[in-house]
Amino acid sequence: MKAIRGTGAIIGLERIAVMAALNLSHELLQARQAGNGGGSSASQVDLLRLNEKLDRSLANLG
Repeated sequence: MKAIRGTGAIIGLERIAVMAALNLSHELLQARQAGNGGGSSASQVDLLRLNEKLDRSLANLG
């Protein structure tokens, strides 16, 4: 989120959070396409990891 905010292209914490969530979703889709998220348990782990990453980013901005 800091990197997104640093570009200056997006203003507002909510918009930055949405962009970060979209970026994380894109990262998950890329991992699935590469074969890293084939099973449902791996997908759950990936989602939990990405959710924790987003939570940390939000906490750092607050």
